[in-house]
Amino acid sequence: IDPFMYLSLPLPDPSSVQVRLCFVKKPPFDHDEFSKHTKISVHVPRDGTVADLRAAVAELTGVAGERLLFGEMSTLNELRDTPWPDSREISDLSTSYMTQYIAYEVDHDVTELLQAISNGLPPSENHPLIVIAHHNLPDIDCAPLPIVFTTGRTTISGKMLYDIIRSRVAPYYDFKALNHGDLLPFLVRRSTEKGQEPAPPIDLSSAETFSSPPGITRASLTLDWENLEYIHHIDKHAGLFKWFNVHPTCRAGPPSQKVELEDCFREWSKKEILEEDNAWYCSNCKKHQCASKRLELWNSPDILVLHLKRFSDFSLARKLDTFVNFPLTDLDISGFINPLNDEDEDNFSYDLFGISNHYGGLGGGHYTAYT
Repeated sequence: IDPFMYLSLPLPDPSSVQVRLCFVKKPPFDHDEFSKHTKISVHVPRDGTVADLRAAVAELTGVAGERLLFGEMSTLNELRDTPWPDSREISDLSTSYMTQYIAYEVDHDVTELLQAISNGLPPSENHPLIVIAHHNLPDIDCAPLPIVFTTGRTTISGKMLYDIIRSRVAPYYDFKALNHGDLLPFLVRRSTEKGQEPAPPIDLSSAETFSSPPGITRASLTLDWENLEYIHHIDKHAGLFKWFNVHPTCRAGPPSQKVELEDCFREWSKKEILEEDNAWYCSNCKKHQCASKRLELWNSPDILVLHLKRFSDFSLARKLDTFVNFPLTDLDISGFINPLNDEDEDNFSYDLFGISNHYGGLGGGHYTAYT
């Protein structure tokens, strides 16, 4: 009998996964729990889609699901992959704490637009146009979130654009702080490709209208903070742009999911059908067959060390925090010993004498121990 054995036991896949987002409400801002940009957390089915995420965010915030748009922030503080089609699978999303997802409430019903995107069709004249405005702040790390709104596909005037953008900036920028009245602290330009000359500023005081080319889903603007006096004001009052509430769902743990240590043993020993690349040649039928594999223990060691695999294929960045219940005495593993072994079953029972806990992720952490 081996004096020592080390087993890595997988945790049963959780039925749901946690998705953290920042929810951005559209004006007017009521004095409720979502009156500011709010960090929220929702749980959706592991095998679900963005449609399930939309329903979960709508239920939590009270916003109509058909008026929600989702996007992902890049490390350059830019939105990418916006909007997400409802058919996108949750398993495609990273659950890393380094990834920031945003849910925007918009003015129009985007259901038909998202269906067209899912089917690879161009938008029609009846679909709203998504406008994304990114902030360009030189040497400022605390840039606010991009502004996202929807408009009709008819032309829009500079005055209308001013009203829309100002209403989304006003709650967290004090226009009176610099005694500049209602002036926006930036120039608004159409976005250009990297390396190209900036587009001329849009006259936000003009009734002149402008439109975007037909057949596009989204238009991009740049909010160009060129005034150094404004930039210094932002740097001095950086807290203005960390304008977030944290919803209690972010502090609460995941929904109660508890498994027994025996469930982890079952997951480790369950039958697995090998893929065709690992086909086994059957000497009876003279064909390659997809074989099955099942792990069993042949004998029991004097000392049994169990490792719980808390990283899954779904998320290598975040640990599974499923609660695992285990006995302090008389852990019986006889059900996982090969039946051909005629060893005394008394040898298949173990008492716990030590625990090593790891706190952190793949990149590092801390260990504590109990004996």
